[in-house]
Amino acid sequence: MIIYKYVLEIADRQIIQLGIKNPVKVLSVAEQKGNLVMWVQLDDENYNSFASDIEVNVIGTGNKFRPDGDFIGTVIMSYGLVWHVFARTKKR
Repeated sequence: MIIYKYVLEIADRQIIQLGIKNPVKVLSVAEQKGNLVMWVQLDDENYNSFASDIEVNVIGTGNKFRPDGDFIGTVIMSYGLVWHVFARTKKR
């Protein structure tokens, strides 16, 4: 197993391309040096013949949205905004 860190955009929807590594699970989200980041546990030994992506939704407090994926966490940024992050694994 290996843990990778991905810097997220502040966007309603984005796709994180993982290549051919098998995502095991999204571990957490937090602010690091002013960025919204996500940590993902990957299986670096067992590869599938398909590539995997993670679809991430970053939702601001008070914004309407349709739930899509698992709730990962809420992050209060140092500059005051609050983001709620949802993620789900997708096969390409």
